[in-house]
Amino acid sequence: MKINRQQFLGCLDTASLAISARGVIDQSNCLIFKNGRLLTYDGDVRIDVPGIDGVAGAIPSAGLIDLVKKIPDAEIEVRQESDGELIIEGKNKKAAIRSEQSIVMDLSDIPIPTKWGSFRDGIMNHIRRAAETCGVDDTWGAATCVHITKDLIEASDNFRLFRWEGKTGFREEIFLPAHSIYLLSDFAPTEFAAAGGWCHFKANGAILSMRGKLLDSYPDMASLCTDEGAEVTLPTTLSKIIGRASITADGKGYQMKISVDLRAGKGRIKSSNEYGWYRETFALKYEGPDLSFDVHPTILWEIVQFSPKVTVGDSRILAKIEGAILVIALRVREKDEHE
Repeated sequence: MKINRQQFLGCLDTASLAISARGVIDQSNCLIFKNGRLLTYDGDVRIDVPGIDGVAGAIPSAGLIDLVKKIPDAEIEVRQESDGELIIEGKNKKAAIRSEQSIVMDLSDIPIPTKWGSFRDGIMNHIRRAAETCGVDDTWGAATCVHITKDLIEASDNFRLFRWEGKTGFREEIFLPAHSIYLLSDFAPTEFAAAGGWCHFKANGAILSMRGKLLDSYPDMASLCTDEGAEVTLPTTLSKIIGRASITADGKGYQMKISVDLRAGKGRIKSSNEYGWYRETFALKYEGPDLSFDVHPTILWEIVQFSPKVTVGDSRILAKIEGAILVIALRVREKDEHE
């Protein structure tokens, strides 16, 4: 079967989002070809994208994706031999990848939706921002997931809080792990469905399904969203500083963070990771006490772009982004070795 190599590679790359080498379930490191579809599943996230007719079995992901990337032809021939070998052929080049024809991965516990809803404007941005305020410490399970109800999206890691009230389109309460939500940044979903503790997202014929966390309740954080304090306007020039500081920001994906210090008349943004560090100061109309806080660089950039006026209180800073509230706990400022 002749196929467009770039389109096929796009399907492989999307499917690889749910590839796992942890071995939590059988064949979680494989691309599963079945009934014209391509499936991957790591126990928490399942990807279902268009596959290839006439191909069936479990194929190790790394070998196949790397091979297709190396073949420069715009169109390639893909077929499966009787012994299960997957043949990939371009002009004057040919290769084979062995497959496990017996599919042992169990997908029976994932309820497949029959009805889908469309996202309301801005909902995916709010879900992404909420994930960027989550933590990684499972000691408090609520800190690692986004809480979504019919009229609320919120998240907190006990130091940062995100809260948006409005019609979400979700019909039932669900707790979505932040690490699963992060995969959506490369998926761009247009429809969704939630049922049975799972949430499904659809984009261009592909479906990403993520398992919700099992939590009995979520704390009421509405009282923490009051905007009492002094108003401070962050300068728009911060956008470029944030971009530079992001290069050496600690953490990856939704867990990235940079540090902000506010002092009388000036501010400073700093970041550091295992590879290096960055510091930059800027002028600021502020006459209050020295303040310090950590924030995801994308969220700070959006605050500066959309609503640079923030409220500084005794122990927290509050910002508003497109109708949502972001609260960041202040920390005691410490002198560092690069000052």
